[in-house]
Parts: sequence; structure tokens; C-alpha cells
Amino acid sequence: MVDSVLTNLLLNFLFIIVGLLAFALYYDFTKKTPSKGIVIFLSTITILLCVLFSHELTAGVYVDLRRIPFFLASLYFGPFVSFVLMIVIILLRYMFIGSGLIHLVILNYFITFLILAAFSKGFLRAKKKVKMLFTIVICFSMTVFNLVFGYVYEAEISRNEYIYLVLIPLAATIISVMIAEMIRKLMMMRRTLSQHEKLQVVSQLAASISHEVRNPLTSSKGFLQLMREEKDEKMQKQFIDLSLKGIDQATHVIEDYLTFTNSTPDKIERINVKHSIVDLIEMVKPLAQHVSFSYHLIDDIYVDGQSHSFRKCIGNIMKNAI
Repeated sequence: MVDSVLTNLLLNFLFIIVGLLAFALYYDFTKKTPSKGIVIFLSTITILLCVLFSHELTAGVYVDLRRIPFFLASLYFGPFVSFVLMIVIILLRYMFIGSGLIHLVILNYFITFLILAAFSKGFLRAKKKVKMLFTIVICFSMTVFNLVFGYVYEAEISRNEYIYLVLIPLAATIISVMIAEMIRKLMMMRRTLSQHEKLQVVSQLAASISHEVRNPLTSSKGFLQLMREEKDEKMQKQFIDLSLKGIDQATHVIEDYLTFTNSTPDKIERINVKHSIVDLIEMVKPLAQHVSFSYHLIDDIYVDGQSHSFRKCIGNIMKNAI
């Protein structure tokens, strides 16, 4: 009997560890904290396996570790997850173990749910030692509750069996919370490291962005100087339009910088290559002193991409050639 109880408890603990690893792997692949739905699903599977490998010590008294997934999910993901898992535990207990002492199970888990719901927010902000102490108190309280009612209903429990009912579940709960805290800490460290790496790249971009902004602004400055000397209103309007295009290009460079820092998706559009190149040639002409342009463009040539990035790329090639 001893071997059977220990085997079932070790299997229960293995299921809990696998569930925690599945949680960590989900974050590793998606780079996102699992939603409440995912948490409920993983916890339900773990609780189901714990119930299936529950061991009956005496009539109506079963020993397993189903409470641990309930504790962890309740403390780290709040009252809604806690309430759903409370219902799940009660239903699974009724379906696979039976209705014996089911009213005590309902009362026990409902009281625990109220306590966990009240302290879940404070638990996340608490220090590790406080979390351990709180976990011990809750787990021990549930166990005492079961033992008291077992005594009231004259359940025959030997001294050795108290080890399975009290010490092993308590130790497994503490170890599980420690592992959960370690996973949570690693997730936070990885998130911080990712942000740090991104800030390093952003700082490098900031050092080079002045070059990208300076080129279109220099073009706009040249057009404005020409406009001051030009008397023809038509030419002045053309210079104003070209100056505005240069300013727009500088604006797009800054937007690209902000887009990268905010991780917002880019918009892909259809680009008319001929129109874009002709506009760029008109923009760089003020920079081309004693330089002539020779080009041959084919109509109806299109590419898919970001218009401002395409114009910036071709424009930089032209300016470097000049």
C-alpha cells in the first residue's frame, strides 16, 4: 500500500511539473504570457490526471495533489480562473471518485477560493518568503479542514497515513510554488533582456538617423533658396511642392524610427517605379551642380513594398552618385 500511495503522489507531482514546463514552453514559443483560457486548459488537464491517479486511504478519504494546480492558477491569474477551476475540481471529483463527502469538498474548495481570490493581487506583489508562508498556511489549512471532518465522520486514518495527507502535499506545494516563481522570474528577465537589446539597436539607429533626415532637409533648403531668387510664380509653386516632398520624406524617416521602437507593423502597397524615380530626380536636381541625368524608364512597372522606404532607398543612391 505504501508503494502504491507514493507512486501515485509522485505521478501527481510529475504531472504538475510537466504542466509548469508546458506553461514555460508556451511563453518561449509565443513570447506572450498565456491567456486565462490557456491556463484553465492546462490546469484542467493537470487536475484531471491527478484525480485519475488519486489513492483511497480509507472510505471517502482520497490523497492526491489536485489542489496544487488550483493554488498556482488562482494565485497567479486571479479570481476568474480560480472560480472556474473550483467548479472543474468539484465536477471531476464527482465524476471519477464519487459523491462521498462531496458536500465537504465543495465547502472546502469554496472557502479556499474566497481566500485565494482576496489575496491573489497582493500575492503577486509580495516577496518570495511571504509567498512561501502564505502557501504553507493555505495548504495546511485545507489539510486540517479535511482531517477535522475526517475525525468527525470517524474516518480510520493511521499515523503513517497522516504523512501522505499532510507532509507530502505540503512539501509538493512549496516546491511547485518555488518552480512557478523561478519560471516567472525567468520570464521577467527575458522580457527585460529583450527590451534592453531593442534599446541598444534604437540607440544605434538614433546615431545614424541624422544622416537620413539631413538629406531630404538639405534638398528642401535648396528649393527654398531657389524659390527666393525665382520670380516666376509657377516655378515658385513647383519649388514649394518639391520642398514639401522633401519634408515628407524626412517625416517618413522619423516615422520609421518610431515604428521600430513601437514594434508596429508596416503597410505594404503597390508602387509605380517610374513615377517615384521621376519625382526623386526632380528632388535631387538642386544638389546636382554641373551634373546631368540620363535615364530610360519603362511604363507600368510596379513593385510591392513601402513607398517611402523605396523612395528613400533610391533617393540615397542618387545622392551618393552625385
